[in-house]
Amino acid sequence: MGALPAIKRFLTEDYPTEASWIGTLLYPLNLLLTTIYSNLNNGLTISQNMQAQVVSSISVSGQSASTSFAWNYSKLGAPIGVQLVQCLQGSTPIPIPQITWSYSAGTISISNISGLQAGSSYLCTFIVWGG
Repeated sequence: MGALPAIKRFLTEDYPTEASWIGTLLYPLNLLLTTIYSNLNNGLTISQNMQAQVVSSISVSGQSASTSFAWNYSKLGAPIGVQLVQCLQGSTPIPIPQITWSYSAGTISISNISGLQAGSSYLCTFIVWGG
């Protein structure tokens, strides 16, 4: 993506022959542009801008590598994907393991997280993608 333009606002003074009505148009247009400009400068988030939910800090044991959590976006229908994006053993990140998941009645169940060591605890962060 290229850089955003330096011009962030339209000014009434730039349209002197249209002074009677242009301010009414430019005010909401400038509000929109300010919001868009702000969001495109590191303000976009997964949860606010996509049909997705970041589910973090779920403790998982390597011995029984399963967990479940409620999907809060049931009004959007069933999720189309669940992705494990970070897994920590203590404070050390481990390679992202594969997961097996299912969805029923607003609850996502993770039935298997491959590659976790028995007897170890992990802190996992998931992204649930809506569709």
